[in-house]
Amino acid sequence: MRRVESIVSQYWPLLIRGLKIDLAPGEMEDPRSRPDLFSRVVGWPVGQVVDYSWPLADRSRVHAQGFRRGGRITWRLHRDTHDPRDLEGTIKHIVFETPIPSILLLALAGTLTYQASRRPRT
Repeated sequence: MRRVESIVSQYWPLLIRGLKIDLAPGEMEDPRSRPDLFSRVVGWPVGQVVDYSWPLADRSRVHAQGFRRGGRITWRLHRDTHDPRDLEGTIKHIVFETPIPSILLLALAGTLTYQASRRPRT
């Protein structure tokens, strides 16, 4: 089992390109055992049972998502370019790194289409 820092260092070129890294069970120490680096957070639900984040000096973060597979927790790592540790980071994270803007745009388009279809034609 390798330390988190070693895993992140190994995969850093992929993480900064926005890729997600699925680790084999037991490949990396459990982020829950590293409160010096990680804190528990709430993440967008994609099937994970737990989320942890490691804030980095460049205002990004390493996001560790824990998935239950075969009775064990396996970890997926990715890098969020914008760490929502403050208001500015939260806004940037929501706008650029979550599906929320797309969902809102689709809802707006649906509402406008519905309203246009109900207008009497002259």
